[in-house]
Amino acid sequence: MSSIVGEATTESYVDRVRAALSALPQEIRFILRHDSMPIAFFESVAAATDFLKSPNFKMTSPIESYLYQVTYSDGTEFEKSVEDLGGLRRLHGQIARLTEHMNKLCNG
Repeated sequence: MSSIVGEATTESYVDRVRAALSALPQEIRFILRHDSMPIAFFESVAAATDFLKSPNFKMTSPIESYLYQVTYSDGTEFEKSVEDLGGLRRLHGQIARLTEHMNKLCNG
């Protein structure tokens, strides 16, 4: 393949992949979410518009979940929704192991 695209192009691609894989988490965010089934149903845009003039949202039996977000040093972002705190902890453990592994690979 190098003979087709050239050595410089191949090296440039390898450098970009290496940089992406070695990017470290710059910011990690945990977001607690409360969701519910749809609170109001409307059969027309006009009905929804009327409701929004004086809305009355009452959430019953909210479902709790978490959103895990990471911004990496190269500007890329990762986001995943998990159902519970245990899932949040497991995902964070996976991200921590991946970060440690990539650090060892990239830094010898």
